[in-house]
Amino acid sequence: MKTVAYDPALAVELKRKAYELGADLVGFANIERFENAPIMMSPQGILPTARTVMVCGIHHPDATIELDGEPSPHQMDSYGVQIAMNDKLDRISFRLACMLEDMGYPTVPIVSSNIWRYKQYKQLNAVFAPDVSHIYAAVAAGLTELGWNGLSMSPEYGPRNRFVTVITEAQLEPTPLYRGEKLCDMCGECIRNCQAQTFTKEVNGTNNVRIEDKDNIFVNKNLWRCAWSEHFALDLDKGLPDVVDEKAILDAVERDGRRSGTLGTCLKVCVPAPMRTEKPQYTRFTTRKNQFAPTGLPVPRKFIDQAMLTAAQFAADRFIILTAEDARSRGIDLADMMPDARAAIIVSTSFRIDGGEGLPDNNRNAIPHPYRSEGTRNLVFATLDIARMFDTLGIAAISQSIKMNRAIRKSGILEGDGGEETCCSSVIVNYDLPAMDIPLRGRPARRLRDARDIKALAAACGADLCGISDAGRVADTADAIEAFMGAERVLEATDRNNLFMPYDPEITVPGRPVLRPDDYIPGSRSVIVLGIRYPAAPVERAGKPPAEAVGPYVFVQYQTQRELSYAAMRVVRALQEQGWRAVLTHDLMNLGSETGSPRGPHSAPINNAVEAVCAGLGQLTYNRNVYTEAYGINQRFVAIVTDMPLAADAVQPARIADTCARCEKCVSACPTAAIGTPRPVTIGGVRYDVLPIDRNLCRWASYFALTNRDGFEYNGSTMDLTPPEELGEAALADALRRRDPISKFRPTIVQRCVSECPLATGERI
Repeated sequence: MKTVAYDPALAVELKRKAYELGADLVGFANIERFENAPIMMSPQGILPTARTVMVCGIHHPDATIELDGEPSPHQMDSYGVQIAMNDKLDRISFRLACMLEDMGYPTVPIVSSNIWRYKQYKQLNAVFAPDVSHIYAAVAAGLTELGWNGLSMSPEYGPRNRFVTVITEAQLEPTPLYRGEKLCDMCGECIRNCQAQTFTKEVNGTNNVRIEDKDNIFVNKNLWRCAWSEHFALDLDKGLPDVVDEKAILDAVERDGRRSGTLGTCLKVCVPAPMRTEKPQYTRFTTRKNQFAPTGLPVPRKFIDQAMLTAAQFAADRFIILTAEDARSRGIDLADMMPDARAAIIVSTSFRIDGGEGLPDNNRNAIPHPYRSEGTRNLVFATLDIARMFDTLGIAAISQSIKMNRAIRKSGILEGDGGEETCCSSVIVNYDLPAMDIPLRGRPARRLRDARDIKALAAACGADLCGISDAGRVADTADAIEAFMGAERVLEATDRNNLFMPYDPEITVPGRPVLRPDDYIPGSRSVIVLGIRYPAAPVERAGKPPAEAVGPYVFVQYQTQRELSYAAMRVVRALQEQGWRAVLTHDLMNLGSETGSPRGPHSAPINNAVEAVCAGLGQLTYNRNVYTEAYGINQRFVAIVTDMPLAADAVQPARIADTCARCEKCVSACPTAAIGTPRPVTIGGVRYDVLPIDRNLCRWASYFALTNRDGFEYNGSTMDLTPPEELGEAALADALRRRDPISKFRPTIVQRCVSECPLATGERI
């Protein structure tokens, strides 16, 4: 038998990083454990050279599961913590993949919730098929075994886990398969309590996930029935038809509309036998016994400090602990959220939007979005981690309570934080904590004296690249580009219908003027451009057989934008703390577009590319991406406009021009022929070819997903519409009405101008 050389030090380092990022469970599976997986839904199908699958898990705070879902599964307050768990798992997956790629191992990160293919696709005989099943991967990585209900059950938390997967060429010793006491004893609670009758109606025998010599047998349920309310948000209390399929779902949406999602009752009632206990104050069902029991003594101060430091780590401005009495004095009754609540933690952050007076209304209104979304996302990361810390101590905790958030807003406790908007999140616990109100922002952590300090700060905030242009250079470049791109009018569409209903488009045609730094901040002096790279393997493997998966490409594109927003927010805040004005933008000159994705629109690859060239970070390519020696074209950019004077970096020579002119694969690959003829533009004294991109043609494919040749075909789309020669409002509206009502909000886009580019798949000049 061949001996495999493992690297135990690498495994230790990966575990350290995963736990640092917030994982509760970490395991490794060798690729051979997936030999029985369908090839189109397997790690080896996505990355044929893979040797290891790393799986990380996060535990649900128990009180969330116990308190929500009664009397109806639709009754939910803090169960939205699942979104925070998914987002945190996404960050874990993305950052571990980047770490492994830095070490020389091609790696594909998988998104936490990755159901793209609702219908059967080619020979994949499955519906609601993910790129990779995280719950099966967790079994293969020795973390869990499957219960009868198909949930992945760990010996630590039962089914109250969520998982994410990282596929890599690194050779790591596999975690032993779980072989302890069987976690599912067929108690039947899931069968008796499922209102959708998923385990008793339309059942087709059993499935078996066999790994090595271990069988995991579970019910083969109708996934359309299972998804009735949890996915499609249909009213579970009204009952289901005897046969549930796609037509039944769409008929119910049209007839009754959508109510809300649900807490999965199978998750709520499923508890392995050794863990079962009763908490009648919280739930009428059996629930999980915590491994630790509080003593009634004060919480060690270290844990209170750890909660505060966690808030600071995620850029909170303020850390507040309210006793139940303090909360009542402010009109907040914590017992409304948790029956035996004794304290609450509130974390908040404020942001100030500098400038924007010279922007058109639509651009001005878009500026706060990344501040709001990433500010909130990172606060809920903080409160999720704090809640899980107390949960581990045996203290009941919930975070992201909707009722608590409303009560905080109504109480006025956060008034006076400053800034134009304040984001907040909270944790409620059933244990006494000392009252406190601590500001987490005071004297700036570091002085920003020059460009070197800015670049050091950017690196500390997670940027892989940082370059600086003076504002005049960007303005001059905008002047030159405006000569051939300034009159473009871009079609926008809003769907007036709800999810899972036919597209009902409302078309507008706002102007898209070319913008300059002074439009954001009058008297601007500098433009700072941050870049974050993403792993190359998802680009190289996008749509490639045998898996033909595009989810990993879609994931790294939007996750990079999230990471950029967070890094830029922290740099903007540091500049503001030292008296400078600063504002971030994902499309400074307004030359870019948006890409459709299952997580909503995000910046297209062309955004801030010219600005990055102005800042000396790389060379402009024919597909309007930026080539860097370190990462090819596999990075994205965010710009920060500021009135701080900084030394500008030199613009790089345009050595890439000859390579692009000989290749032009991006031009021929574009399914809508959106890329135009090169136009010479001088950037900082260096001549570049800038190719105009017809944004209406580009968005037809990469935003509205009206042709399936920009990745959507791998999701099972059969609609492939060619844009008409006269692409106007009526033509776009007519095309959008033909979108599939289920997949319309999950466009999985792979821009062929990127995926076909040799500079994205390893070629260097």
